[in-house]
Amino acid sequence: MSHLSIWHWMIVLVLIGLPVALLLGLGRLLKAGPDEVANTWKGRTFFYAALALLFPLWLITLPLFSYLAYRSYKAGRPASSTHASPIAQVASVPPSDARSVASQISELHELLKSGALTQDEFEEQKRKVLAA
Repeated sequence: MSHLSIWHWMIVLVLIGLPVALLLGLGRLLKAGPDEVANTWKGRTFFYAALALLFPLWLITLPLFSYLAYRSYKAGRPASSTHASPIAQVASVPPSDARSVASQISELHELLKSGALTQDEFEEQKRKVLAA
């Protein structure tokens, strides 16, 4: 999906809605008899013109917002966090994905038993886990 700003969408809406509004007004002028032409541009004509300008807005924004909400839901985070720094994204890991402190310490203990870690390395890593 291309990254168009809201101003691009507004230009598209005007380019779609303005001709529709003009055609509605022109149709009312052509439909009126010779004695009604001067009285055709009443409040309801402006209402229909405004409706023609606003209706395409709903045709575009409802599917667009539905798509963005679905994409945000599937990503599991708010849409505004897509521009966050990588550090902020790592810091916002949900608790269900984060390992518990006890399981991390037990893994470190297993590494100590197997000889992959020295006692000093184990203590240092344990302090880091407990500090977090």
